Amino acid sequence: MAQRLRLLAPSGQQVDIGLADGPKVGAVGTHIRFAGGSLARGFQIGPRGYHQFAGTYVVPATTVDRFVVHGREVVVSRQENGAGAVATLMGDYHELMTVFGGPAPRREVVINLFSALEIEDHPEGMLVRPTSSMLLDSVLEQIVVSVAGRGTVNTMSPQQARSVLPVHQGQATRYGEVWRGARPGVQSPSALTDYTYFMGFPRGFGEVHFAPGAGVTDAALLAWLDEVQVDWTDAADAAPAGK
Repeated sequence: MAQRLRLLAPSGQQVDIGLADGPKVGAVGTHIRFAGGSLARGFQIGPRGYHQFAGTYVVPATTVDRFVVHGREVVVSRQENGAGAVATLMGDYHELMTVFGGPAPRREVVINLFSALEIEDHPEGMLVRPTSSMLLDSVLEQIVVSVAGRGTVNTMSPQQARSVLPVHQGQATRYGEVWRGARPGVQSPSALTDYTYFMGFPRGFGEVHFAPGAGVTDAALLAWLDEVQVDWTDAADAAPAGK
């Protein structure tokens, strides 16, 4: 039986991702970016424990402040190398993180930033939208699914994916079609892991990167790729979260 992930994108769109039965999905992360006027800021969404994991295993950091914004705890940590700081809002199921360069920002800066967002947290995902007064647009909305021994499937909304997909017909897969291109920095691609695989579906887009040194045959990787399926449903048509 194939794996089926039913996720909620930050915009409220429902995202269904189908994968082969194995290996099992290891992690799901979300990246969003808003921009408008002179302001642009990116955020990452991860499961509970995301902030602590990043400050322990990714870039060592020390907590320097804690406070509450709209009933949710916010934690600010300064990187021990002094290169930057991280501020994270804690939801019931997910955490919303943003990174600052240089020293940790003043508390008022972080409060104003998170206060400018409308946030709803559900088991399927965290909805994050700028308030109407901010006049910001979403310029990136990306969900990344990681599968040990295979690689990653990145998906963005169909509206944003239109500028990525080629106009010519791709190779048919079980649920859509696929194109490939050499990964950045690869001069003479030869192995499957040297390529990026762009996948198009009736209502979705996927970008697959095979993990180097996965220890499986090319045939196994291609069979796994053939089972990938991505479907985005507009917010107005999606079932309410939890239904």
